[in-house]
Amino acid sequence: STGTFTRVLLTGLGGRPEAPPQPPPVPLGPPPTGPRRTWERAVATTRRLAARIGELRGDERTAMLVVGAVVGLVLLLIAVFVLVARLTGGEREALPAAREPAATAGPTPAITAEPTPTGSPLPPSGGSFTARHSSLCLAAPAGRTDSGAQLVQRTCGTDFGSSFLLVAKPDSTDAYELVDAGSSKCVDVYGAATDNGAPVVQWDCNGGANQTFTLRPLGDGWTQLVAAHSGKCLDVTGISRDEGALIQQYDCREPVAENDPGAGNQSWRFSPG
Repeated sequence: STGTFTRVLLTGLGGRPEAPPQPPPVPLGPPPTGPRRTWERAVATTRRLAARIGELRGDERTAMLVVGAVVGLVLLLIAVFVLVARLTGGEREALPAAREPAATAGPTPAITAEPTPTGSPLPPSGGSFTARHSSLCLAAPAGRTDSGAQLVQRTCGTDFGSSFLLVAKPDSTDAYELVDAGSSKCVDVYGAATDNGAPVVQWDCNGGANQTFTLRPLGDGWTQLVAAHSGKCLDVTGISRDEGALIQQYDCREPVAENDPGAGNQSWRFSPG
């Protein structure tokens, strides 16, 4: 009858049973997790429905079979969906690691070759120039830091005025500005004159050719200081050996003549320090 069918249906779907009490289920240990747990729940529910259906007869049994089949199919689809979702998610999580590019090495520093001087040797950045004929040093007059003071030869190492910084010209490997360490002024052929006897002074540095000098080797460490604008050499006036003798520019002697014991007033030895 309809009332009996309703009671049986409610009993199969979890309602209060009117049938004799069933034996308690046998414990199966700790519940599993993940897709396995879902699958086992589906199987257990199906088994319970099958047991209920086995107690019925006729139309009631047919109805319960249909209900059980539908429920079982739904649970099976849920379990399959969960399993597929987990597998797909695991593959997506693994993709970034598989596609991660290998670490690349840092940039290789550029290797630059140091310029090789042509002509004059490349000296240290600072030091003094000693005249061969007098053993006195190229210097500003003692205590003079003003522009226009004519350079002299005097005792080496008495003050900063006898020391010079050699500042390399950017467009040459053997041309320099000679900067007085005491006044920060440059060795300068006064007025950019090109004639013999033009005074050599200290002046504010301006990068001019009359403040640019090359060191022409004479051998044994001696050099001539040659002005770029005139091609003439720094020269101790009158080949004097006196303290305070003035410095001028003059035609450069050939190395053989300059190495003669009677000359040497155009020969300078650079001593770093």
